[in-house]
Amino acid sequence: MRDIEDWISYSLITGVIISIVLISAGVILLFIQGGIPGIPLYGVANVHSNVNTMTYNFFEAYSHFSGVTLIYTGLVVLIFTPISRVILLIGKFAAVRDRLYLVLSIIVLVNLFIAIIIIPHM
Repeated sequence: MRDIEDWISYSLITGVIISIVLISAGVILLFIQGGIPGIPLYGVANVHSNVNTMTYNFFEAYSHFSGVTLIYTGLVVLIFTPISRVILLIGKFAAVRDRLYLVLSIIVLVNLFIAIIIIPHM
């Protein structure tokens, strides 16, 4: 079981490193490009900015490649890093036939998906 615990640890470290790289590259690209198409740099950082991070606009960000696209991607990787941990734990608890923690982990995973996917659209 030590191998699964190592995989869980590596998945967390890898997810955080990938998100740091993507977010840093996005910030650098955002400054190089001077903003995103149609919105200057000062408009992106404005509290009343048109840059929307809701899930339904997330996929629209990929229609034009910009620093904000990389930042969005880095944030999504960061959000899904703990979800990958829960998925790996489900595999671990299924392998050792620990039904209590398997059920609890599945409940946690369902709650995470409800919070990320369903609740923002309500």
